[in-house]
Amino acid sequence: MKHQLGNLATRLDGRLSDLSLSTNLVDHFALDSRDVKPGSLFVAIKGERVDGHSFVGQALDCGAVACLVEHQIEGPSVLVPNVVDALAKMGHSFRIETNAQVIGVTGSAGKTATKALIASALKPLGSVLQTEGNRNTEYTVPLIWLEVDSNTCALVIEMSMRGLNQIDHLCSICDPEIGVITNIGNSHVDQLGSIDNIAKAKFELFNNLPSNGLAIFPRNDKYYERASQEANCELLTFGDDARADCYLSNYRAHTLDHCEFLITYRGESAQCRLGRVGKGLAQMACAAILVAGSLGISLSDAVKGLDAAELPLNRMEVEIRNGVTIIKDYYNASLASMIQAIEAVDEIDVLGRRKAIIGGMRELGEFEEGEHERLGAILSESKFEEIILFGEPTQFAREELSRNKIKKVRYAIEISELKCFLNDSGPGDVVLIKGSRYYELERVLE
Repeated sequence: MKHQLGNLATRLDGRLSDLSLSTNLVDHFALDSRDVKPGSLFVAIKGERVDGHSFVGQALDCGAVACLVEHQIEGPSVLVPNVVDALAKMGHSFRIETNAQVIGVTGSAGKTATKALIASALKPLGSVLQTEGNRNTEYTVPLIWLEVDSNTCALVIEMSMRGLNQIDHLCSICDPEIGVITNIGNSHVDQLGSIDNIAKAKFELFNNLPSNGLAIFPRNDKYYERASQEANCELLTFGDDARADCYLSNYRAHTLDHCEFLITYRGESAQCRLGRVGKGLAQMACAAILVAGSLGISLSDAVKGLDAAELPLNRMEVEIRNGVTIIKDYYNASLASMIQAIEAVDEIDVLGRRKAIIGGMRELGEFEEGEHERLGAILSESKFEEIILFGEPTQFAREELSRNKIKKVRYAIEISELKCFLNDSGPGDVVLIKGSRYYELERVLE
């Protein structure tokens, strides 16, 4: 959608450098000068290493309508005291003008896939918007509101967390009525200090829900009891536990590109199919059903939506090369997502060998050694026959794997070694590539 620069300046609570620019149209916010195109408003972000104000000239040369800045520049601009606060004000100004349902999604793993499943389950409502990709921060969440129009029925907002009060901030922009926490794990524990602090940060979503809202949480999570205390409203649960308000059973991965299972909700059951595998993903489908059901969508209609879900790239994504099935899951990695990926490959029939390229897990702080030891133990008990480890933290997994004399285990220093490992695969083999985004495991496939 296009917006007049003057209107945006008002919503940003900023000062326009030249009032004659008020009617100029903006159809894109660029957070990086390399993304600027004609019609962009360039947002000058002060990062830890780079200050976007150094690139305003480049942005204007590339056709930016103006630049959102914190100090005066030469050229068209919207001047604000603080860019983060200004974007929050703009986003909330749009939020209060819509009656669309707003669903917030956070968690230590599976946020992006859960967001996509919810958006698909809500399709019977009409126009549903979701935050694009992993645009889930204080800079990117406000931008989805620029796309809202009178036909928008619901918005599904992914909310990232790198510290306390960050989800509070995102909630102050979006005012969610429904909140979904996918799980609580050790992701970002190096920044939060403890898993209890992670839980505290995640529960900020539930703390911000209205009394007539809905909180959704996994039934088997160890913080389940606390979730009921943190929610200011009704709490519903999901998972593979029959005590949950929506649960799955009879899970089966027929091939690596789809799984089927039975979903039971409000005493009714329906067969569900997803275009990826993983019991963890199937559990997130149950969370999506709870959201859809709360908004009046029947189980059968919601399940049809799930079948057509466009799931994110590089999360258990399958690619076949020369008869070798490659499973790409290197967007990020926690122990929970590692386990889910390993179990998903374990449970399918494989004609050749099961092989794994495993990168390290990051942001674990004092838990780094223990989590990688657990990873090594899980790999040792898995059906994988050949494993190559990459990244310094995986040394702790290697020590655990060394006790298993059956498996072929190697440790790589260079990406080229991983490529050789992959190239040594033949038709019928399945190769899982899984690790933290930090290790850029996508380079294996270049």
